[in-house]
Amino acid sequence: MPTLDWRNRDEATKTAARVLVRALIEIPELGCTSLAEAQSRGEKCCQCDNVASANFQLPVDPQDPLETGNNGTGNTSTMATFDNLLVHGDNLVALKALLPFAAGQVKCIYIDPPYNTGSAFEHYDDNLEHSTWLSLMYPRLELLREFLSEDGSIWISIDDREGAYLQVLCDEIFGRANFVANVSWQRTYAKRSDSKGIPVEVEHVLVYSKREGWTPKRLTRTEKMDANYTSDDGDPRPWSSVTISAPDSAKHTGMVYGIQHPITGEMLYPPPDRHWSLGQPQMLAEMSEWAEYERRPIDDFEKRCELCGKRDNVPSTIDALVLRNPGEGMEQAASRYREGVERKRPWPLLYFTGKGKGGIRRKQYLDASAGRVPSNYWPYEEVGHTGEATAELAALFDGRSPFATPKPERLVKRILEIATNPGDLVLDSFLGSGTTAAVAHKMGRRWIGVELGDHARTHCAVRLRKVVEGEQGGISKAVGWT
Repeated sequence: MPTLDWRNRDEATKTAARVLVRALIEIPELGCTSLAEAQSRGEKCCQCDNVASANFQLPVDPQDPLETGNNGTGNTSTMATFDNLLVHGDNLVALKALLPFAAGQVKCIYIDPPYNTGSAFEHYDDNLEHSTWLSLMYPRLELLREFLSEDGSIWISIDDREGAYLQVLCDEIFGRANFVANVSWQRTYAKRSDSKGIPVEVEHVLVYSKREGWTPKRLTRTEKMDANYTSDDGDPRPWSSVTISAPDSAKHTGMVYGIQHPITGEMLYPPPDRHWSLGQPQMLAEMSEWAEYERRPIDDFEKRCELCGKRDNVPSTIDALVLRNPGEGMEQAASRYREGVERKRPWPLLYFTGKGKGGIRRKQYLDASAGRVPSNYWPYEEVGHTGEATAELAALFDGRSPFATPKPERLVKRILEIATNPGDLVLDSFLGSGTTAAVAHKMGRRWIGVELGDHARTHCAVRLRKVVEGEQGGISKAVGWT
């Protein structure tokens, strides 16, 4: 597998192992706990019953490591004591300190690291030389992998400048086979006409799983999707028309056979290179809703070979589904079709197009339909844009957004919808303005956030306290957060 080489790579690959395990020291005045817990300890707390965050700070003297779990006063603090953690400190040291408590427990990691774009960010040194940036990311990604549960995934925001390098780095650390997707997020809705080059309209979110075969959760269906479900035959359950065949007949030759049309009497077959998508016993049961059918071999070997595109492994004989009494059956089926048109009696699960004389189709009922399969393109209409993110922060901090490039809450919400369930643990080691923790909290997920800058206290802790107290910006109303 290809790997990257850069100055100080050898040192970077050993960094994580050399980091000393440090202690987490509680800062009670910055934390927030549930009212019941606070009252049991005789403490004051915000007046709510919500699960809340606890804020910790790491010791800052690298020459004076403390015993893990001991804050220097004889009291111990472990993750099990708290539902959520906000850690103020270098994320490399913080991750090493947290690993004994949360290794293999995190369902979803989302990070928005500095992009190394050459811009001077107020809260990050984002003007790092390329090799330095790679050396910064490598050990942190190594440690983050250890936090993932076996069914966990990591999502990393990045831009075009570093995206390709980051993907090769992640291939090495997480395994190329565990690459899931490169999601393009439409970050802006404004079309620039003054650019001398190609305007940047999308950023990327690289997605990797801990193990092969990871399956994303489906998204909630939209009103537009549901509008496609009607009831042309008077069926009390709205339905949409879907195909009854599936691709690659060459691998499923036993599912290519004839079905006699219950109204016209002609033999129906799946299209070339396709096969029936239901097993023959179920097809027989469904067709018997129109008339009485039976299984009977017919001389159609050459026809089936043609449809499969080969002769090898095509059964020499296979039962077709035919009408037991064609005359009576066709009359019964035609009557059944007319009843559906007149909305007196709904058609069976399998029905026929072309006024009852065309091909076979299947009803897909709305109440049995799954959600949307997530794609790798997320338009701003669905997940927000940078302007929306700036406005969300401005509403929290007296009209001024303290970060130049925040992510909208809807973007993080989409990630957590795909990757987690309520109660799962979420980790963000580049917490920034606190968006990941805020969204996870509102969605009923547990979270760990790590932030190096002073805004861990001045912004993250403040923002999360507002969330606990029922802040109604961002996704709050959409998820019913109070």
